[in-house]
Amino acid sequence: MAVGPQWLKTWKRLYARWNEADQRARKARGETTVAFMECINGEGSAPTPAQLDKVNQLERAADWLRIEMDAQILGAFT
Repeated sequence: MAVGPQWLKTWKRLYARWNEADQRARKARGETTVAFMECINGEGSAPTPAQLDKVNQLERAADWLRIEMDAQILGAFT
C-alpha cells in the first residue's frame, strides 16, 4: 500500500479519534482515583460499579483505536 494523501487523511482521522478517546479515558480514570482516595480518607463515597465499568469501556475504546492506528501504519509499509 502506498502512503499517499488519502492514507494520511485516514490516519489523521484515526489519530484524532484516538486522542479524544484517550483523553476522556484518562480523565475518567483520574476522577475515579480521586473518588477512591476521598473514600479512603472518609471524605466521599466510592465510585459505583457503573462508573468503573464506564472507565473500562472508555479505556478499551481508546486501546482499540490505537490498535487500528498501528495496523494502518504497519499495513502501509508491508
